[in-house]
Amino acid sequence: MILFDNIKQIITNEEFNKIRWFFKRYKGRIADLLNNFLNEKPLTKYRSFLLKHPKGQCRLKTYIDSFEDALNGNINVFIKDQENIGYIRAREGFQLNDVHEFTVAFKEALWQGILEYNSTIGKKNDLIDPNDIFSLHKLLDCSYYLLSISFIKTRDEIINRHRDQLQELQRYVAMVVSVFDEEKIWAHATQGVFDLFKLYGTFFIPGKNSEGNFRLKHAKMIGLQISLELIENIASYIMLNGNCMAIDHNNKIVEVNDIIKNDSFKLICTPMQGHNSQLTGFLVIHNQGKYFQFSRFDINLLNQFSYLTGAIASNSRMVFEIAQKKEELHNLSGRLISIQEEERKNMAADIHDILTQSLTGIGYKTLFCLELLEKNPARVERELKQLTKNINKALRQSRQIISNLRPRILDDIGVIASLNSLCKDFSGKFGFRINTSYPRSINISPEKGIALFRILQEALQNIRKHSPLVTQVDITLALSGDNRLKFEIIDNGQGFDPKKKKNSGRHFGMGLLIMRERAEDLGGTFEILSTPGNGCKIIIIIPFKDLNNEA
Repeated sequence: MILFDNIKQIITNEEFNKIRWFFKRYKGRIADLLNNFLNEKPLTKYRSFLLKHPKGQCRLKTYIDSFEDALNGNINVFIKDQENIGYIRAREGFQLNDVHEFTVAFKEALWQGILEYNSTIGKKNDLIDPNDIFSLHKLLDCSYYLLSISFIKTRDEIINRHRDQLQELQRYVAMVVSVFDEEKIWAHATQGVFDLFKLYGTFFIPGKNSEGNFRLKHAKMIGLQISLELIENIASYIMLNGNCMAIDHNNKIVEVNDIIKNDSFKLICTPMQGHNSQLTGFLVIHNQGKYFQFSRFDINLLNQFSYLTGAIASNSRMVFEIAQKKEELHNLSGRLISIQEEERKNMAADIHDILTQSLTGIGYKTLFCLELLEKNPARVERELKQLTKNINKALRQSRQIISNLRPRILDDIGVIASLNSLCKDFSGKFGFRINTSYPRSINISPEKGIALFRILQEALQNIRKHSPLVTQVDITLALSGDNRLKFEIIDNGQGFDPKKKKNSGRHFGMGLLIMRERAEDLGGTFEILSTPGNGCKIIIIIPFKDLNNEA
């Protein structure tokens, strides 16, 4: 303020009236000259902001008006304006040299305006003399000095804040990178948002439908709860273009990746990405409904934070899945060994109880016939006829054993007929109704058709064993337009909670695990949807190209 004492005395003097009168008359002309001088040089970000952005144009008018207030004796208005603009420009990320160029351009416009004014004045006493011009320049220099002090002070504060934010980000990453519990990662992440920005973070982790698409309506919300409707529109924009979006102070959805200034936001929504830039969810930054400022540095920091959190959560998920797969593989290996031994035992029993006994009976019958050849030739014919029946029965029994190992019907009449036959047999044996919907034919190899056959066989066995209340099963096999084969098996049994099954240590049970392994072996996906009391739905989607004979 001391800097302005002498200037204030000069400006408030009555002899300075001609300056005030000149500026009031030439204010519009000076504004035009200022625009011309700013346009003469190559556009910088700041010059482009002043000339093209509505807020920049408004700033030019505000500057000229506050300068006029200073000439009229309200010098404090001009001082506060300059100090405030130094603070604002520093926060917006502009360079001090660019701001200084504006002051220089205003000096040039002011000087050009005075020259034009003096050239039209006839009386020498009415001319604006060099001393007055010097006072004007001194006023502008002192104002710029205060602007610079405010700018540098603010920039130091910003640098310190950015340093603290980067240190917080480093601490956050160091803490969560060794966490392999996804729920704990999200808990740390919500605190991390507050530590970095002093704002609130809410994570939306959408579920997926059977087609693999996001179901935002049933998204899992982690952090401070906010209205899902508030982000439905903005999330749809992000899913289209993958960019960070926001709702601004005008309640409009705007893109914020290339922001060059501070702005007021209601919320900011950024995509969460896992491996291969796959969208896994959204992070919403907000202030419980209040508007907040967010700088370009904050935007960049938010992008880094969301990227790191998404990657860490994805890694955690992978580690968990690998551990789960390892346990499942161990269980499956043990189960397969048990199944193999059980099958060998069953085969041995079948051979012993069926084939061996039949062949033994045939052998005894043959010896008996040989003895009768001489004693009772007439009876030999009856015994040989019975022997023929026994041989045919043994043949049928051997075919059944072979069929149990691999259904020959797949090779003979194809997958669709085999599935229908399997459903008919199960429905007849166990009394529940089976509704089927299949294409008329499907062109897949028998080797891969057996996988679909075994999946359905295992599913029906599971229903029989674990859902005694089932009365109806709906089975659908359909080809979609995007070359995918969709296989659905739905029952009306008592259902169960897949999450509890998943956390029980045996995943969904060995039967479902085997089905999933078969589906994944074909390059497909396996999904189970069930809730207690609402039956169970199994969805298997397989790329059809991988199943086609010609593929």
